[in-house]
Amino acid sequence: MWGRAVLRISLVLGLALTLMMAMRVYHVKEIKSHHGLPPDALSISILELPPRSCRIEIQASQPILLQLNYTPGLDPDSLRKNYSVFSVLTNSGIFYLRIPRRGLYLLILINMGTGYADVEIYMSLYGVESDLLSAVIVLVSLGPAAYILECLINRVRRLQGS
Repeated sequence: MWGRAVLRISLVLGLALTLMMAMRVYHVKEIKSHHGLPPDALSISILELPPRSCRIEIQASQPILLQLNYTPGLDPDSLRKNYSVFSVLTNSGIFYLRIPRRGLYLLILINMGTGYADVEIYMSLYGVESDLLSAVIVLVSLGPAAYILECLINRVRRLQGS
């Protein structure tokens, strides 16, 4: 009996997560920002990003070092443990990358030029959120596995009883 209950629950939850994931796939998250940076100045923005594909477009009047760093938290110890996901020195361009995990990211802009920099950044996040897809696969697989396990246990009990 428990196998059928687990099967039903996992299929309902899996279907619900699949619908939620489908709605999020068609929603493109957009982030636009404008920064004015004197020479050797930096700007840091804190972003909460899901694991999706990302397109970054930048236009700047001076060379800019653009970095996207993952950080496990905002406390001082966590900020020291951040690591770079993407880094480029550019005046302008369009760049594509994959956000590896859900969490906090630091968008760091550093003016590497000798003059004042006007910087326009446009980010768009699109595609499937890989952690939701993994959850759907696990949930949908769990139900049939539990049902098959229950059937095997019942069969072994019947064989031992006869």
